Amino acid sequence: MKRLAVHVFTACLVSSVTFPSIAAGWKQEGPWAGNVTSLTFDPAGPQKVYATTNGGGLYVSNDGGNSWALQDAELTSRELTWVRVEPKNPKNVWTGSPSQGFWRSTDGGATFKAKSIGYGSNVGHPVVFPLNPASKTFLAPNVNVLYRSEDAGATWKDTRIPNMDVTWLAWDPFEPKRIYAAGIDVKEGFAISTDAGATWTRTGETLQPGGRAKQVHPDPKTKGVLYVVASRGLFRSTDSGASFTQLPIGGAKNDAEVDAFALDPSSPRKLFAGTRKGFVMSTNGGDSWSGAGDEIGLWYVRALAVHPTSSELVLAGTSGGGVFKSTDGGKSWAPSSEGMGASQVKWLQAHPSTPGVVWGALLTGFSRLENGTWNRMTSPFTKKDDDVPDQIVGDPKNPKIVWVANGGSLYKSTDGGISWDSPVKPMQDPSPGFNAFALEPSDPKTMYSGNWTSSHDDGETVFRSTDGGVKWKVAGKGVPVASVKQLECTGPKTLWLLLNDSKGIYRSTDGATTWTKTAGDLPESRDIRRLVVDPANPQTAYLAAKTGLFVTNDAGATWKSVSVAKDVKEIEALVLAPDGKGLFAGTFHGVFRSTDGGATFTPFGGKMVNSDVRAIAIDRSSPPRLYAGTGGGSVVSTVIE
Repeated sequence: MKRLAVHVFTACLVSSVTFPSIAAGWKQEGPWAGNVTSLTFDPAGPQKVYATTNGGGLYVSNDGGNSWALQDAELTSRELTWVRVEPKNPKNVWTGSPSQGFWRSTDGGATFKAKSIGYGSNVGHPVVFPLNPASKTFLAPNVNVLYRSEDAGATWKDTRIPNMDVTWLAWDPFEPKRIYAAGIDVKEGFAISTDAGATWTRTGETLQPGGRAKQVHPDPKTKGVLYVVASRGLFRSTDSGASFTQLPIGGAKNDAEVDAFALDPSSPRKLFAGTRKGFVMSTNGGDSWSGAGDEIGLWYVRALAVHPTSSELVLAGTSGGGVFKSTDGGKSWAPSSEGMGASQVKWLQAHPSTPGVVWGALLTGFSRLENGTWNRMTSPFTKKDDDVPDQIVGDPKNPKIVWVANGGSLYKSTDGGISWDSPVKPMQDPSPGFNAFALEPSDPKTMYSGNWTSSHDDGETVFRSTDGGVKWKVAGKGVPVASVKQLECTGPKTLWLLLNDSKGIYRSTDGATTWTKTAGDLPESRDIRRLVVDPANPQTAYLAAKTGLFVTNDAGATWKSVSVAKDVKEIEALVLAPDGKGLFAGTFHGVFRSTDGGATFTPFGGKMVNSDVRAIAIDRSSPPRLYAGTGGGSVVSTVIE
């Protein structure tokens, strides 16, 4: 489920870094990170590096990975998994995705055009180019199909290696027509061709049971030596793939799953690997391994690239932390993602009374923006996606106190959200859940929680505390057993409650003592995305759903559907601006504004490069500023005029 903006609070200061590819009107805020899936140096200009991201598009660095810029907007929001540069024609850059397409650039990555290659034109694994300068044979693997071109990619024909899905191809550096294929098979998972891919011989019985090979990397200086990344570990062959020996990369159990692999082209016995147990390296061809790259932390290394002529420079692409750079051959690392705004945003939340402070729940973690700089909240939160908080709420009377709700836990900060106490876990039975959380505006010691699970008894969907969270009492009388999607306190003792599992919308006007279900023609609650109540007129509320927008003017007694344009139909985030600046909707097609109570919407802020908006927050400074969190483009902002 896609999470949305949480409260209609204020938002943040802007970054001093201007993102060159964002359309006029929007400014890239960061954070500089993303899920990097592939890294490739340009052989003609080795300071130039290409990086693909999962949902964030393709980025290029012209300074060896220090800073990055988004390339062709056509690829924005794409789940790209690989990028490769033609050795003979480095202006030709290829990239692809298992489900979304296959593209080629002829201008060094500035622009890309979709290629038609058959069967949906998807190529989920890297194209391989011949090492022989006279050859024009290209090969491109996809599920169940192996595409082959004999005219440098102008036209393609499909072939197959029987009963094998190919995931990776590599030419032998010593035999011009010999090529290796790694893939998925019941038995071997490995094949060899000696006629440039026209016919194949199956081998790889000694890889391991299960027949799943992911990558193959020949040693460029030692004939017959190649390395195969398999589903459980790393293997080496010294006889050109006829037989394999497993390398001790996973410690005592030797079961490390390898996501990324690279060898030093100038010294091929020096190997680098990113595993689910950390980043490791070997200096003796894989006979022994040592840990390295502690600075990368808990991020999985999904991509590795070694500078073709200066092997001390190594880049690592991670599962959410962006790019890390080493200038000492992999011994130490530092973040190197400046300009790479490729993170997916789950929600944004601004401080209710302190301008210039905003929090974001992203796939890169839980972060805080202040004075144009993002700082990740490291303790007690982690980098794991399932540990990113669900909601943050600021105390309206004390700007130093901030609360975070996260499923079964509640955290408190007394310094404005810079540091956090250990989670509040009331020692009582029944115990409250914290999928949603709200404070009484006039008395913040009175607070409410919404359960994160539907595995509880009647009445335990909602809890209330009147002593600042020390003791909690059941407060869900009249509410069915369900998990809570949203809980809002919109006035003294006035609450709105949205439930999952098609259980509806409820309202209380007596501080959660009793609840009443709202009436009207509403969609099932599983399609409801966000409820916003007008602070100037609490009888009016707006409800965003997959099927459109609904409005009530009688506190939920009746609802009516608002006719909206096609691009506004699937609203992911909804917020009311202060000072009558309008109702803003975040959609898959950008941000839209209504100044007539939702009757009509118009595009706002100009065209966005990444228009998949998941969250919105607004800064009440002068002039106010709107921040939009996207599904792959991090956070952008623009002034509200």
